[in-house]
Amino acid sequence: MLDGEFYGWACFLAQQAAEAALKAFLLFKGERGRLSHSIAELRQISSKHDKIFIDLASTGRLDTFYTPARYPDALPGGVPFQAYNRTDAEEAIGLLQRL
Repeated sequence: MLDGEFYGWACFLAQQAAEAALKAFLLFKGERGRLSHSIAELRQISSKHDKIFIDLASTGRLDTFYTPARYPDALPGGVPFQAYNRTDAEEAIGLLQRL
């Protein structure tokens, strides 16, 4: 997505990958029930199992890419392909890589 200049999708997919990774970790640790879509919340729950997640607070920024980067009507006066740029996408991917 980054190479194709689909920056909104790159941001959204980075959030989704982070969410999936954190949920997999939590399921492995025996967490059951409804798990959030929020990276910040999932990271906080994960930190109860491994303190390494405490230092990853900045990854909560990925939450800002969940809805606006996915839905065209989530951004007043714009659409995702106009709202996100390469810098945003690189930041999202970098945050994902920290997890």
